[in-house]
Amino acid sequence: MPGTSAPEKTLLVAYQSRSGETLSMCRSVIDGANSVESTRVSVQCSRVVDLTCDHVIGCSAIIVGTPINFGYMSGLMKDFFERIYYDCLDVTVGKPYGVFVKGDTDVDGGLSSIYKIITGLAWKEVAEPVCHVGRVDSEVTQACFELGASVCAGLDFDLY
Repeated sequence: MPGTSAPEKTLLVAYQSRSGETLSMCRSVIDGANSVESTRVSVQCSRVVDLTCDHVIGCSAIIVGTPINFGYMSGLMKDFFERIYYDCLDVTVGKPYGVFVKGDTDVDGGLSSIYKIITGLAWKEVAEPVCHVGRVDSEVTQACFELGASVCAGLDFDLY
């Protein structure tokens, strides 16, 4: 179509969910990002098992979401970071990111483990993490919606 161009930026939402609770949070993040009426930002969502370092290098910002199991991020989220870490190390410095996590009893250890890896990658946190313990409810889905909208709007307005 004449006069239209492809979006120039991409927000990648990378998640892992087994029970569906984290997926519910992810869907709210996506809904929030898509609520930003931008022709400049496309929103992509993928399970971490399907992502490579090229996806991370190619995106303009990333939001990662995982359940917290046994005080740590999910095994597939850890696998994702292990697969992309060294190839992304020098080329994604300053990458804007956000995080959402869900645990049954605690999320502190899991969030800490994510921060340790992302600190090594030298990404830039651009939104407060959404951390939730227990069943996902409307308050949590609203916080996830706001996370997605905030990061997408920041990309759209060239804040990062």
